[in-house]
Amino acid sequence: MNSDGLPYIVVAFALFALGVVAVLWRAFRSFRGAFIALSLGLVASIWAFGLKVLVQGPVLQSASALIAPFIIVAAAALHHTQFLKRFFDEEYPKTRDARLAIINTFTPLLFPLMGSLITDVIAFVIMSFVPFTNVSELGVPAAFGLIAIIFNVFFL
Repeated sequence: MNSDGLPYIVVAFALFALGVVAVLWRAFRSFRGAFIALSLGLVASIWAFGLKVLVQGPVLQSASALIAPFIIVAAAALHHTQFLKRFFDEEYPKTRDARLAIINTFTPLLFPLMGSLITDVIAFVIMSFVPFTNVSELGVPAAFGLIAIIFNVFFL
């Protein structure tokens, strides 16, 4: 792969991350909510590339793999915002008990959240099997990243 464009992708991702933080800050009115969603997306992106290296080899086979963190962070922001917004705006102010608020937030969202995450993963798993390198090289890390988001939702 020609890595001449890598600095441009890094700058684009930094601008993207700042945009995500700005939108999430506007939604939460705090950097805590924005930081949690963004950091979970970044962690999932790192796991995605790590899993891709373990399973399939080098990440930079195709520049399209570098698009995966954009997709992963956007998906993490979307799915975690649903959870965090309900937690911070509805359940925690009502109960003032973080543990109870997490249970009250998580229980009704479990199946809709899991269904939407699995649907996201399926699309990229299918892309992983497309016989065009640019498509499959995007599908593999994106699928791993979305699987990491599922793990993050339940355990982090």
